[in-house]
Amino acid sequence: MKKIASGLQYHVYDLGNGKVLKKETSKVYKLFKLISWTPYLIFKPNQLVREINNSTKSTQKCFNKLKNSNVDFTILGNPKFEDKKYKYIYTQDKVKILSSKVSCSEIDLYIESIFDNWKNGFCDEIFNFSKNSGIDKNGKVILIDLGELVFSKDEVLELIKIKRWLKSYSYFWISKDVKKYYVSHMEKNITKENLNKYWNSINSF
Repeated sequence: MKKIASGLQYHVYDLGNGKVLKKETSKVYKLFKLISWTPYLIFKPNQLVREINNSTKSTQKCFNKLKNSNVDFTILGNPKFEDKKYKYIYTQDKVKILSSKVSCSEIDLYIESIFDNWKNGFCDEIFNFSKNSGIDKNGKVILIDLGELVFSKDEVLELIKIKRWLKSYSYFWISKDVKKYYVSHMEKNITKENLNKYWNSINSF
């Protein structure tokens, strides 16, 4: 088992069988990770503690919510959740992670994946597709980061209103041509009308 990545919420290990294992990071790890990303937080300890606690709560809420749902798990890389108290661990299909070199056709697939998520009653909160999504063995774009989800239609509507996808890390790093395509197609498709059309249509929760 080889560690291949670490985010704020999970360490990721390659199991060598087409699967990865994701294990929740500790609060101490989160502290140092946040300071490395935003050094000014070292001078704002109260905000730093809030960030750590919010991340931990989000990890655990999403884990438990998905674990006890009827979600179509193929759109999340077929996660298998460990049934251990106070341990937030799951395995998942290994996929090709999207990157800042994403193509326009992959943006189309990403939008389809958002609709798939909506049908199942959840949405990625930060739209950070170049880190949180990947291409599975069938060529579909799927969400692989399960720690930053919202399950409320009203919350998703707020994300649409503020065009949250224009504030994501991924948006700022894609090429100029793809960025133009991304902006126009997200605005055209990620709408209140489509949210009403697709939201929780398969009754996952």
